[in-house]
Amino acid sequence: MHLQLKKACMQAKRLTTSKALVKDVRLLGRLLCEAIEASDGKEAREVVEQVRSLSVTGHRRTGPHLNEELAPFVRPCLPKPSSV
Repeated sequence: MHLQLKKACMQAKRLTTSKALVKDVRLLGRLLCEAIEASDGKEAREVVEQVRSLSVTGHRRTGPHLNEELAPFVRPCLPKPSSV
């Protein structure tokens, strides 16, 4: 019985830690969006939010349509092929 209680306590602690981590990540995301908007404007924040949203969706379920939606944002960041 003592072992079951110990396992339950460990699971509760992990769950609490996970919830706190999720809360912290969301707070950091909001702060980052505010900082981007303050320094580069609302349009830049909206672009970052769109990329973030597509990335989250892509992480949850991948598909060719997501690659097509992210391509315009990613393509300019890729190194140019060298013509050697």
